[in-house]
Parts: sequence; C-alpha cells; structure tokens
Amino acid sequence: MSKYIVIIVIVIGSILRIILSLSTPPNNSYDDHLAPIAKYINNNSRPMPQECWQCYQPPLYYFVASKVFITSYLVFDNYYLSWKFVQFINVLLSIINLVIISLLLRQIYFKNELSIAVLISFLSFYPRDIYASVMITNDYLLVVLTSLSVLLFINFVKNESKINYLLLCFCVFCCSISKQHGLILIVLNLFIIFKSIYLKYKFSNFRYFYSVITIICCLSDEIWKFLNTGILLVSNQNFFNYTINQLPGDFNDISFTSFYFMELLHNPFLSTTTLHSFWTEIFARSWFDYEWRFLSPKILSIQYLSISLYLVGLLVLITVIIGVIKYRSKLYKLNINYFCLVFICLCFFAVPVLQTYRFPYFSSMKSQFFLPAISIICLGLYYLYIQLNIKSIYMFIMISLFLFIGVFHVMFIVFHMNFSLDNLNAPLWQFPFINSYSVSTTFPINKMIF
Repeated sequence: MSKYIVIIVIVIGSILRIILSLSTPPNNSYDDHLAPIAKYINNNSRPMPQECWQCYQPPLYYFVASKVFITSYLVFDNYYLSWKFVQFINVLLSIINLVIISLLLRQIYFKNELSIAVLISFLSFYPRDIYASVMITNDYLLVVLTSLSVLLFINFVKNESKINYLLLCFCVFCCSISKQHGLILIVLNLFIIFKSIYLKYKFSNFRYFYSVITIICCLSDEIWKFLNTGILLVSNQNFFNYTINQLPGDFNDISFTSFYFMELLHNPFLSTTTLHSFWTEIFARSWFDYEWRFLSPKILSIQYLSISLYLVGLLVLITVIIGVIKYRSKLYKLNINYFCLVFICLCFFAVPVLQTYRFPYFSSMKSQFFLPAISIICLGLYYLYIQLNIKSIYMFIMISLFLFIGVFHVMFIVFHMNFSLDNLNAPLWQFPFINSYSVSTTFPINKMIF
C-alpha cells in the first residue's frame, strides 16, 4: 500500500506543476531567458556572452529550448503556444525529478516506502521547486541532472560497472553545460579517483582516461568564455549595470548573523527591513513568492498563505537543526561516499554566498542557487528522519499536511493570477522577435487564463 501512496503523491505533485504552468505566462520569470533562446533560433548558433543578459550561460538548455520552439511552431503555427511548450520543459523535468528522487530514496532506504512518501510529499509542495518548475530558465535542467548524477553515483559505488561510470561521466558533463555552477559535479569524478588511490582500489586505466576527458570537457565551456571575454567565471554583471542601484550594494552592509522571521510574518514580501539579511532572504525565497512573481502584496488574504508556508519552513528548519545536533555522533559513521555528497551539497549552498560577495545585491541571495542539491537534501532529511522512528499515523499526518498546503498554495496562486500579473515586482519580459516566425496568435500575449 505504501508504494501506491508514493505514486499518488508524485501524481498530485505533477498535477500541481501542470496547473500552475497553464496559469502563468511563459514570459514571467526572474530573468529574461527568452532572449538567448531567440538568439539560438535566429542565428542557429551560440551568441557571445556579452550579447544579452543571460547569453553568458552554458548552452545546453537554450539549445534544447530553441529546438522545442521550432518544432512546436512547425506543428501548431502559433508563436505564443510555442513558448508555452518551451515553458513546459521545466514542468516535465520537475516531474521527472520527483521520480528520480523517489528511486534514489528507494535504492538506499528500500524497506520503508511510507517514509519515502513523506519526503516526496515534501518535495512535491516545496515552494522553491514549484516556482522553478514553471519558469523558462536553465535552473531546473541542472536540478534534474544533478539528481540523476547522484543516482548514478550511488549505483556506481554499489556496482562499479563500466556503463555506470560512463553514464555518470556523461551526466556530469551535461551538468557543466547546463549552468555555471554545474561544475561542482566534477567533485564526483575527483572523489572516485582519489578514493581508488587512497584505498588502493583497482581502478582501470579507462576510468582514469574518461575521468580526465570528462573534467576537460566540463571546463571547456568556461575556457571558451574566458578566451572570448578575458574574464574568469564571467557573469552577466560584467557587461551590464542593471543591478547597480540594487540594495544593499556593499558586502559590508549584508548581515550573515541575522534572521528576521517575525518581520517575514508581518511583511512576507521583499522589503527594506529584510533584504540586508542573507539568511532571511534565503529562507524567504525558499518558502514563499518573496519577490512576488506569482502573487501580489495587494491581495487581502495573502498572509493566510504566507504564514502557513513560512511556519512549515520554520518547522522543517528546526527539525534539521535538532536532528543534526542530536545525531551528530552518528553522522561520523556515515559511509565515506555520503560525505562526498555532503561536500557537494555544501558547495551548492556556498554558491549564493560567493555570488553575494562578488555582487552584493539582494538578487544574488537566491535559494535557487542551491536547488540542484535538493536530492542530497532529501537524502539528508531522510537520514535524520528515520532516526526519529516516527509512527505510521504521524507519517500520514505529515503527508496530508504537505499535500494540503501544496494544493492550497497552487490554487491560491491560480485564483489570484490575473490580479497578480498587474501588480508584479517587475514587468513581464518582452517576447523577442524571431526570424521567420509570426508573432500573431490566438492566445493573449501577456496572460493565459487557466
């Protein structure tokens, strides 16, 4: 029966993402990722990093998105609908990610399906994951590829076959050409090499060879950008000053020791009272539409939703802190392979810190930067969770709570979507001109009513 509960949870999580994607227009996103996709379509080649705000990004997502747009336009002859198909890429990837993480949990903790359902229900409703799944961005491609890399890594350490390692190498390479901090996944290859040397494992020459080739291929995109710009780890902010007037503006004005939870309950959206606090920003962006791209502060009943989401987020945070403190002695007994995954997770958490140091603006303090580590986070949550030995009745309550809030959250957004689109924190992005593709459409160009 527990196995079917996991399936039901995945189905509900999938439906929530599909409904929300149908309700929000494809040009609603934190950054303009439509422009580089248009450049790939118009020029049939990769743009230079300085050509547009997101043109510095690795090519994989934009290449795939351009092909999806062209194919859907050839079939349906509709400009707006083609962008909806591009938008659905991340929806599909998010659904696949739910399945991958359920397989990952089952592979490690196969004896407790009900506990797996608790973790999948958490991921199904997790606001940061839902928001990322319905936007046209390259973020979610890295999320699902990282989850797949973790699954392949676990498979490899259990069964060191050639095909497992080749698949892992290919997946790590795809991570590196999906998003800049996908380079973190190189750690998996380095760990396998160092582990074999340190423990004197038999490690065939072909694995060394493919490891070196994989690392070189992963670095090739950054090398190409460096050769064309002269900037190591180039960013869009090296070419554009769009954020120059953003607060805080100075790294010394950012607090890494504060957490304004009560202020979030009073004002759940981005405000001057919270934007200087790094951990408040990270928490708020994880659990609510803090930058209001789906909801508006002008909605009278908005605090019913925001308070419920923030309270659940606080409960999860407290559980993690207590679990780490209570079971810290057992953490040292973890298999060495899991320490590699912990290190990767910490690297993803370090990304917003480093980005904030480079560019001290509130837009740098994004929880989306560590969303790719969600599979490792789920593994960690599960490890702490099973130590508590929770009774089945409480598991059912947790699953019901997560799903209820998830459904309430999405339906609240859908119901208020049209009103919110007129009161966004920033306007919807302009749809780009695409050669040979008509912009005429039978759909509304700025809104799509579900």
